[in-house]
This record gives sequence, structure tokens and C-alpha cells, in this order.
Amino acid sequence: MDIQPVIIYEEDARDLAQRLDAFLKASRSSLVILIDRSGQIIAERGYSRKRDAEELAALAAAAFAATEQVAKLIGEDSFSVLFHQGEERNIHLSVVGDTALMLTAFDDRTTLGLVRLYAGEAAQTLLPVVQRIHGRSVVTGLPDIGERRLFGNA
Repeated sequence: MDIQPVIIYEEDARDLAQRLDAFLKASRSSLVILIDRSGQIIAERGYSRKRDAEELAALAAAAFAATEQVAKLIGEDSFSVLFHQGEERNIHLSVVGDTALMLTAFDDRTTLGLVRLYAGEAAQTLLPVVQRIHGRSVVTGLPDIGERRLFGNA
């Protein structure tokens, strides 16, 4: 997988925060993390420890990539949603365009139906911002600084 840097301007961060906060409130979820397909965090709202969020993002992206391969084996291009149900907490993972995933953590204060409903709406509102970020983040023509200098070889 080709990992590209994610470049987020202040305006993007504000837009994402506003849209993700609205989703959290409407869905009554406890955490939402917007990640790119490589597992890099684009935005995060709700409660989590930094390391937990980073691990969740990386593992969720890997789980989604594995699920895409399962989809192909049964003749589907992809699945748009991945859901994990626990005894007390659940995770809902959905696509946002071609480049991002939205991970939502929730408990019994809400329902899967409510999360799914608002996740679909949130994906639509997040898509223009994600596309703007992705369009800006595609790196082309980086200057060649030389392998020796880059890795400290003399």
C-alpha cells in the first residue's frame, strides 16, 4: 500500500470537527475517528487515549483491507460497512469515498440502527472535505535529496 502524507489545513480541521461533532451528538456514539485507508488518523472526536486511537485506526484499516479481499472472493467489489459487536462496546466502520474510513465506537446508550443512519449521512457531509484533503495530499515530484544524505551514509 502506498502511504501518502495527509495535509490538513486549519479550515479542514474546523470543518471536520464540526461535522464529526454533529455526528457524535446525533448518533449518541462515544468516539469517531476518520482515517485514511492506510490507517493514518485524519480527525478524531470523542474520548480516547492517543495511543488507543492510533492503534484503533491502524487495526481498523487492516481489518477493512482484509474484508475487501473477502468481498472479492465472493464476487463483490467491496463491502461498505464493517461491524464488530462486543458485550459492552461496538465498532462500526464505514467508507467515506474511495480514500477514507469512519470508525465509530458506541455502547448501549444508542443502537446500531441509529449509528448506521447517521454514519451514512455523515459520510456524505465529510466527503467533500476528505476529497479536498486527499487532492492536496497527493505528493508528486518530491526533490531528490540523495540516498546517502537521507540515510546518513557518507
